[in-house]
Amino acid sequence: MGWFSGSSSSSTPAPTPVEPTATTTAFPDKSRRRVCWAARDAYLVCLDQTYGVDAPSADPQGACKHLLAEFHAACPGSWVKHFMQKREAEIRDRKLGLRPPKQVPSPPPAPSTS
Repeated sequence: MGWFSGSSSSSTPAPTPVEPTATTTAFPDKSRRRVCWAARDAYLVCLDQTYGVDAPSADPQGACKHLLAEFHAACPGSWVKHFMQKREAEIRDRKLGLRPPKQVPSPPPAPSTS
C-alpha cells in the first residue's frame, strides 16, 4: 500500500531489450568501433586525395559517396556528425595557423609483377 510495500496494484511489463545497430544510440563494442574508425579513415583519405587536405567535408562530385555510405552504415549518426565537425574544426585551425599543415596521405604502392 505504501511506497515500499512488496505488493503493487499495477504490474508493468519488463522492457524488451533492443539489439544495438548502427542507428541506435547503444555504445558499439570494440570490434564495431574498429570497423567504424576504418570506414571513417577510408572516407577522409578519399576526400583528402580527391579534393585536398583542406577541402570541406562535403563531396560535391560524389567521388567518395560509396565510402560515405559505408561510413554511415558502420557508425552511429552522432559519431558521423562528431567526426565531420572535428574535421571542419581541424581545417579551420590549420587555416588560422593554429595547427601545422596536414600532409596528403600517399596512395599504397602498386604490387610488383616481377
